[in-house]
Amino acid sequence: MPAKPASLCEGADRNRGAIIGEAVAGCVDYELAFTAQIEEGLTASRAGRVVLPDAVMRKDRNLTESGRI
Repeated sequence: MPAKPASLCEGADRNRGAIIGEAVAGCVDYELAFTAQIEEGLTASRAGRVVLPDAVMRKDRNLTESGRI
């Protein structure tokens, strides 16, 4: 087993599969949220509304910090 997942298993009540599953789920959640933001931007662009890059990055940072992704 690679060292990083193994170190998380030591003393924890989770096995390697659970830790890797949580990591994959977190990546999938992030990618889905990121894709939704892209779609939101494309929709706004098609409607003639401009979304500034700073606003997109701020929203992404807020989602990340809130733990929603």
